[in-house]
Amino acid sequence: MLSIFLLGEAIGLRRWAAVIAGFIGVLLIARPGAGTWDIGVVAAAGSAFTGALVVIWLRKLSSSERSVTIGIFYNNLGSLVCLAWVLLSGWLTPRGDDLLLFLGFGLGCGMQQWLLTVSFRYAEASLLAPFEYLAMVFAAIVGFLFWGEVPVLTTWIGAGVIAASGIFIFVRGQKRTQADKSDGAVRH
Repeated sequence: MLSIFLLGEAIGLRRWAAVIAGFIGVLLIARPGAGTWDIGVVAAAGSAFTGALVVIWLRKLSSSERSVTIGIFYNNLGSLVCLAWVLLSGWLTPRGDDLLLFLGFGLGCGMQQWLLTVSFRYAEASLLAPFEYLAMVFAAIVGFLFWGEVPVLTTWIGAGVIAASGIFIFVRGQKRTQADKSDGAVRH
C-alpha cells in the first residue's frame, strides 16, 4: 500500500485482491483471537511495517545505485545498529561455534539483501509484495524442522492462500509484461 503514496505506483483491482488475499493468509497463520497475540506478534507486525519502508527505499535507490553498493551500506548500517543494541543490552563473548554461525548468518543475510535489491530494480514493489508473505510459510517450515513445531490446519490453509496470491500476481505480471513487449514491437 505504501508504494502508492511513496512511489506513485498504480495498483489494479486484481493485484489489490491478490495482496489482500495474501494478507488474509497471514491472518490465518497468525490466528488473531486464538490467544497467540503477544509481544512477538506485535514485533512481527512492526517488522513488517519497517520492512515495507525498506522495500520502498530499495525500490527508489535501485534506480540510481548498484545493488552491491546498496547491500554494503544497508548491511553495514544494520550491523552498527545491532552492535549498539548488543552493547546496550549486555555483551556476551561469542564462542568458536558462535563465530561460525555469525559468519553463515552474515553471508546468508548479505545474499538475501543483494537478491532483494536486484528484485526491486526490475519489478514494482506492489508486484513483489505477496512474495514477502512467503516468509511466513518458510518460518513454519523452519519451525517444524528445527523445533518440531507442527503447524495447525489454519497455517496450511494460510500458506496455500499466500502461495496462490503470489502465483496469481506473478502470472498476471508476466502476461502484462509480454503484452507490453508485444505492443512496443508493433509500434516500432
